[in-house]
Amino acid sequence: MIIDTLYRILVRQIFLLLILLVSLSASAQEVNCLVKNRKAEKLYNDALELLYSGRRKPAFDKLYEALKVEPNYVEALYELAN
Repeated sequence: MIIDTLYRILVRQIFLLLILLVSLSASAQEVNCLVKNRKAEKLYNDALELLYSGRRKPAFDKLYEALKVEPNYVEALYELAN
């Protein structure tokens, strides 16, 4: 009886620990999506300003430049698709 109770407590703790580790792993992956390249970020911001002013062609050129510098720049890809 006591062994069964201890076993259940141990299984619960292991289960909670696994859930914690999985959630921490998922949140750590979000941080890796941030752009580290300042040049690509500046090109992206310039493109947004051009888009807001209605100048689509130059904005798309800036977005393509940003993607040349940082090929995995998700925000730039999104703006091009949008």
